[in-house]
Amino acid sequence: MALLLVFTASAASLALEALLARYFALTQWHHLSFMVISVALLGFSASGTWLNLVATRQERSGAGAAQAVSGAERRLRRAAAGMAVSAVAMFLVLRLLPLDFFRIPSEPIQLLYLALSYLGCAVPFFFAGLITAIAFAAGTARPGAVYAAAMSGSAVGVLLPVLLLPAAGLRAALMVPVALLLLPLVPWSARAARRMGGGRGTRRWHASAALALALAFGVGVVLAHPALEPRPGPYKYLAHVLRFPDTRLLARRDTARGRIDEVTGPTIRFAPGLSLGAGSPVPPQRALVRDGDAAMFLVEDTAAGAAAGGWLDALHPAVALHLGTPVRTVLVLQEGGGVLLAAALRGARSVQVAEPSAVIARRLRRLQVAEDTALEVVEDEPRALARRLVRTGVRFDAVLIENWGASLAGTESHAQEPLLTVEAFRDYLALLEPDGVLSVSRRLLLPPANAPRLAATAARALPEAGGHVPAEHIAIVRNWGSFTLLVTPQPLPAPRIERIRAFAGLHGFDLVSLPGLRSDETNRFNRLAEPFHAHAVAAVLDSESEDGMAGGLVDLSPPTDDRPFFNRFVRWAQLPDYQRATGGRLYGLLLSGDVVALAVLAEALVLALVLLAVPWLRTRGLRRARAADRDRDAAAGSAGSVVAYNLAVGLGFILLELMLIQRLTVALGDPVVSLKVVLGALLVWSAAGGLLSERIAPPRTWLAVAVVAGVVLAYAGAGPPLLALLLGLPRTPRIALIAVLLAPLGAALGMAFPLGLRLLAPAAAGRALAWAANGCASVVGAVASTLLAVAQGITALGLVAAASYAIAALVAALRARHQS
Repeated sequence: MALLLVFTASAASLALEALLARYFALTQWHHLSFMVISVALLGFSASGTWLNLVATRQERSGAGAAQAVSGAERRLRRAAAGMAVSAVAMFLVLRLLPLDFFRIPSEPIQLLYLALSYLGCAVPFFFAGLITAIAFAAGTARPGAVYAAAMSGSAVGVLLPVLLLPAAGLRAALMVPVALLLLPLVPWSARAARRMGGGRGTRRWHASAALALALAFGVGVVLAHPALEPRPGPYKYLAHVLRFPDTRLLARRDTARGRIDEVTGPTIRFAPGLSLGAGSPVPPQRALVRDGDAAMFLVEDTAAGAAAGGWLDALHPAVALHLGTPVRTVLVLQEGGGVLLAAALRGARSVQVAEPSAVIARRLRRLQVAEDTALEVVEDEPRALARRLVRTGVRFDAVLIENWGASLAGTESHAQEPLLTVEAFRDYLALLEPDGVLSVSRRLLLPPANAPRLAATAARALPEAGGHVPAEHIAIVRNWGSFTLLVTPQPLPAPRIERIRAFAGLHGFDLVSLPGLRSDETNRFNRLAEPFHAHAVAAVLDSESEDGMAGGLVDLSPPTDDRPFFNRFVRWAQLPDYQRATGGRLYGLLLSGDVVALAVLAEALVLALVLLAVPWLRTRGLRRARAADRDRDAAAGSAGSVVAYNLAVGLGFILLELMLIQRLTVALGDPVVSLKVVLGALLVWSAAGGLLSERIAPPRTWLAVAVVAGVVLAYAGAGPPLLALLLGLPRTPRIALIAVLLAPLGAALGMAFPLGLRLLAPAAAGRALAWAANGCASVVGAVASTLLAVAQGITALGLVAAASYAIAALVAALRARHQS
């Protein structure tokens, strides 16, 4: 029964973790996923610390090993009940705390709210970790079986939200972890009643069943209360638009990729880059809002007459459709927006669009289009569709990309942008006809950041053969708040250059980059103190090295699939200069991701050190007191070996896990989907590795972990070719291949922790210390990983993970040698 409860608690904890990630994505921002992982691991490490203190107290009082783990069944039941209650309380705390990340610099109390949120979210995971830690401490003979139950349960928990969110919604899905924990308790109590006979035992069973039913009813009442309804943060688009007069919510659908709200109203008129001299009004639209912010705007009738659709011709994002040559075939790759799709449907004969969300894809297929226009909606990630089309040899007259980013600058500095990497641009250029054009539309930022970085990315993606300079292939037009980049495989011919110049002059747009650009064309209509954007783009295109792009006030080096953080521009060495240049607004513009990550990292370090130091010191003190004088150093060294080994294993596992999640986000298009796929596959194979570890003799632990380090190193280096392979597959085979490819890695990772328990920690107190050390390393690693990936690239996570496992192998080898 202990293994069943470990399985159930692990499933509940991973389901809760995935639901918490969805909760933060809706109520705050997507880049808080690392915080969710860190919170869960903090609870796990705290459970190891608590159990270690209990075990060492019993050992200090003279209790034997059997008494130290006695009452395990009773403690398991209590921990399960504690997790069920605290899981509900956690969401109440999150709903009531006035946490606002953007006010941290001006309101220090927000750091307290952040700490309370961090600690409050860790409580359910404390009880989940306690269940596993008790099972490890009690099941001294078979730690591999306990590890397998925990990993396989976790894999089931990862998959549960995928099934529950579309069927029940986020608020109802929050009941599932509680229900999972209640299921094993009633039969367990019934068996206990039978063992005790009638009378008192039967009454105890009835009381347990009544308590479980009452708790389930109470959870339902609490979760049904409107106060617990997750709401988008106050900075998000949905929170603003619903305040507009006559705006209505038409439909709402929770999915594994996010919550989709369909909103309509007379004030919803999305037209970024619209000329102030447009001759026709923008019609009302409908908005499909994902997680409260990223919106797809639908122009319902794209087959309307020329007068009604004339505004689409006055958008600078549509400049690629007005270059003089007919545009018959168009590929639209979008993350929100919608105006480029409408413009393409108005002017092209065949339009293909990639849309990862099934809900939005179905809605797009219902758009009204002209009879002579074909619209094909492909339900897949844009990068994957582009790579498959490249391999099949399909070509387009235009590839149009809409990627406006979040509604508030600075919220996506740690978010990946797989659509805007050098490798992605190479695929887009390969999809073009010889006279085709690639168009990318974005917001403008000051200091100049988006436009010069995008130009640098395009320049890096252009083929080096031919002797052409990048500036001859690139044109950029802007208004006051957004811009469009044009890139062509061949140098822009003179007729097209004049078409772009005429288009900009007709609609009042400024030119930022163009072959033969004159100084009087860069700052005519949307005037700045200086033509900052034109100067920055020219400097980037003239730079021959990446060092030159990364050496200014902001980092403009092109993003790659290994560093796909397009919105992260800040160079910490230039922080004082940036502070002056932005008038002290550096946090709100570009630094929110780093500030939140650093604040959480500081809290995680303090908590991890406390959780680790207390049991380690008590364990060392107990062993020194009980050991003979000649064995004192060996006893102290044993505690040190337990801590060192499990710190290395915990850090290696979490860094590798997050490397895979971040790398496969490029292939899967969404970090939350990547998290589910990677965790689901990795945990299943880790369970198999845990069982396999029981066949390995403890003295051979060092060799097995050395093999793990080699496997990790191989996977870290094989990232680019594997990513290229995955991108060329349809979605279902892609996910299946990921699960197969992770089998050797998952099995190897699953052996390290249970092998370490058998070699280094045969007693209950030592195993609790190992669990705490493993969790503490993972807590810090989960937060530090995002900073390391942004600074050094995703591959760096795998290299550090391999080094961590190598250190663990060295510790195991030294300990095995000492014991022999």
